[in-house]
Amino acid sequence: MPHRVTMKTEPPRSKITRSTKVLILVVIVVAASTGGYAYLSMFASKPEAITELRIGIATDVRSLDPASVLTSIELSVTGLSAEPLTRARVVDGKLEQIPWIAESWRRYNDTFWEITIRKGVKYHCGGEVTAQDIAWLLDKVANWKNMSTPKYNLGEVDRFVAIDDYTLLMGANKTVAAALSYLYDGGIYPAVPREFASQPGFGITNFCGTGPYKLLEKVKDERLVFVKNEDYWNKDYPPRFDKITVKIISDPIARLTALETGEVDYISQVPPSQIGTLRQKGFEVDIYPDQRSIEYWINTAKEPTDDIRVRQAINYAVDKKTIAKELYYDSVTPSDGIYQAGPFGRVQISKVAKEPMFPYDPEKAKQLLADAGYGPNNQPTITIWNSMNRYLLDKELGETIAGYLRKVGFNVNIKQMQFGSYQGIVVQNSLDVHAGKANPRDFEYNMGIYSLAVVTMDVDNGFVARWWSKASQSLTFWWIPGRFGQAIPSQLDDVGLEQSRTLDQAKRLSLDATMQQLIFDGCPYLFMHTESAITARVPQLKGVTVRTEVYFFYDAHFEQGANAPGALDSIFIAAVITLKDWTAILT
Repeated sequence: MPHRVTMKTEPPRSKITRSTKVLILVVIVVAASTGGYAYLSMFASKPEAITELRIGIATDVRSLDPASVLTSIELSVTGLSAEPLTRARVVDGKLEQIPWIAESWRRYNDTFWEITIRKGVKYHCGGEVTAQDIAWLLDKVANWKNMSTPKYNLGEVDRFVAIDDYTLLMGANKTVAAALSYLYDGGIYPAVPREFASQPGFGITNFCGTGPYKLLEKVKDERLVFVKNEDYWNKDYPPRFDKITVKIISDPIARLTALETGEVDYISQVPPSQIGTLRQKGFEVDIYPDQRSIEYWINTAKEPTDDIRVRQAINYAVDKKTIAKELYYDSVTPSDGIYQAGPFGRVQISKVAKEPMFPYDPEKAKQLLADAGYGPNNQPTITIWNSMNRYLLDKELGETIAGYLRKVGFNVNIKQMQFGSYQGIVVQNSLDVHAGKANPRDFEYNMGIYSLAVVTMDVDNGFVARWWSKASQSLTFWWIPGRFGQAIPSQLDDVGLEQSRTLDQAKRLSLDATMQQLIFDGCPYLFMHTESAITARVPQLKGVTVRTEVYFFYDAHFEQGANAPGALDSIFIAAVITLKDWTAILT
């Protein structure tokens, strides 16, 4: 019998045409160049439910205590765990006030409002929200001494009386026309338990509010971790995440990298130069214009900036349009008023004057310096204090401004500082001047970067925050004894307070216009631009909103059925094969 030989054979290989191989290679190469989101989603497996939101922000949160929160970033993070009396939403371009912790309100008389507090709202640490707790916190902000509190978020409202557990009277011994606007989210979140909030470390090492998320951990300069409040009172807005982690990532490139590698899902303060790149990689970039005004306050009590001609020269020396175009890629708008666009009573100064506010004119700047007695052999020396990583490209902005000022004959020193240290020093200095403990002539700085977002959307907030002679952050020092009324007419206080107390809207608008013209004529700022909030997110994340650079996460959620953040990254890593390997496949 013939010997049979069995041949060992391999399974038949499926044939892949050259054109199919080329298509696969193109998909992989394009995916590599775009970060994977736009082209690899077709290969993603069924996602698991997403339970954590990870946020990257530029600056640390000093405290969550509503009585000491100062910045919009702090307000944004505090808003995860604490809540306002009312919320605001934009309807047909106007803010509409809707009930929240406050269930309803009515005018009690000409100077007071009666606020009804919602029953059944529970604190994270136990107990029910009462009018007594809210009255205590608001009184602390308005009236306690020796505190660097955001009093400007209450204006002249300074009397708070709890009639019973659910009824609060709020007002003053005079009419405050904008009183209700101070209840909005983005201002003060007053629902905290007095007993807990009186303890050391409140807002820094521990916190108790009513919001959809509870503080679990706060590590200075690193992170804050919040977990779902299972007993949250508002069933119409239930918490969508089991956990929210807020990471402090001060370096903008590191924030971008964190988003691109799947470490975070949402970042703030995206560099304008990276907008196109992020979109090309499949991320969503949201631009919210006119969020806040960016300016450099000028110390009007210190030489040489005590001379209005020097202050005017500073403004004419800086080319705001070129800075907006070349540094910010047209994501900011050169200032055309004292405040950002939008608030009630805001005046467009450039429209009234029929020309830009201080158009770029270096020759005029040089002439003003000459008129003030300065020249090539007698240069005016100024010191600028500048923040880093607080505002959009603030470090680069400071250096650019210094360069423009040097071109027209200024000798400029610039000091770059982390915003927390910077703000703490300048606000404390202002408080010391108010208390008679310091003279602004002796301070090192002539100028400093700052900003204002009129969070109440009424310019009364802007007046109380920056221009009222009693404001803790009135950093131009136009109001100091011996110089009161020299940089800006003393009439400013009278006009500002009158508009605050006037219920007639037409009269208020007229007074608001006068107030803003007085400020502009005194030239106490280097007026720069209104800043946009530029954020980036994974495309699955929806519902985040921004107003006056405060980030609201009431409606934030991951789109159902979307890929979990980071899932595509692992697919991308597994799929990217070296070009050498693919070349072998194609041959």
